[in-house]
Amino acid sequence: DKKQTVPEEKEKPAPEGRPENETEGKGQKKKISRSDPDGAMALAGVIVVQAAAWDTAIEKVARQLFRGEIQPADLDRDCVLKTYDELNKTAAAAWGKEYFEHPVARRMRDNLMKFAGAKVYQMLEAFREASGRNMSEGVFVELAQDRAKRYNGAWLDTEKRNAANAASAARNWQGYMADVKTYRNLKYRTMGDAEVRSSHRVLEGMILPKGHPGWATLAPPNGQGCRCWLEETNEGATEEVRIEIEPQFRHNPGADGVVFNGEASYFRFPDKTVRLQVHDNSERMKFYAPYGKVEEAGTNRVYVSDFADAADLTWKPPGRWRKGSGRTCISAHTSRWKDRETRNWLSVRRVCTGM
Repeated sequence: DKKQTVPEEKEKPAPEGRPENETEGKGQKKKISRSDPDGAMALAGVIVVQAAAWDTAIEKVARQLFRGEIQPADLDRDCVLKTYDELNKTAAAAWGKEYFEHPVARRMRDNLMKFAGAKVYQMLEAFREASGRNMSEGVFVELAQDRAKRYNGAWLDTEKRNAANAASAARNWQGYMADVKTYRNLKYRTMGDAEVRSSHRVLEGMILPKGHPGWATLAPPNGQGCRCWLEETNEGATEEVRIEIEPQFRHNPGADGVVFNGEASYFRFPDKTVRLQVHDNSERMKFYAPYGKVEEAGTNRVYVSDFADAADLTWKPPGRWRKGSGRTCISAHTSRWKDRETRNWLSVRRVCTGM
């Protein structure tokens, strides 16, 4: 009478298939300029900017901060892309198949990019706040590299575990909702060992209908390193048990497509102006994110951005697109608050021939 889905411990390989960091046309290859993010939209072809190594990226941005060439809210493309890529690979491995097709996973990638931008802003702000009045540029760079180890070391490892737990839970939730005719209810389960938190132990065996509003906050993960899971069943429902959950885990990733909600500390900005600036600059980074999905169409290939609009996935190349002679690139779809009328930058479809 039951079907159980236990959290997976083994990590799956991350998806591959990213196109080269170049454009091609008429038999020629041209490198992508890294100097103008928005100008990249005018280029035809596949756009992927490979982020620099952490040490190189931190040294570059630290020098720019020290010289006043950028402000923390300007963000740094290398740092944002590397943070996003680390989190996204982990989420993709935990979700498994259809990570690049499912609309909930698409919302999760949006959230991961916003989180990456917010985290880089907070990291750069921490660099600036730690600078001394008479500090030399070299000392400032060393200080920044030392502080960056916390952001990109142990803290990033914790965030990757949270991303994996959320992605796995979201995938399972979608499976539960697709199976509502066979199993009406969900039972809360714990690992049943000494490491289970007392607040989670009281939830053991609680059964609620799949559509019960309680699952909006009680669906695991319910804290750092939470190992709880849900089990489908047709056993009768029980009374709802309420517990205190940390604000950043008080949501259901499978229902809202969110990994890090608004209670995450990185989303705390000093004012609205900074918040909107970080939002806009994070959205711009989507044009440089990986093309994680590759579709084969005979001898042709279609490269799809991690942030492509779902409507673009049904788009057909124009008739002049010669069979076997090109590739199509479906670019990112972003929203920018500064676009007051539409608030949207529609996806850019690029057709490249001459391959």
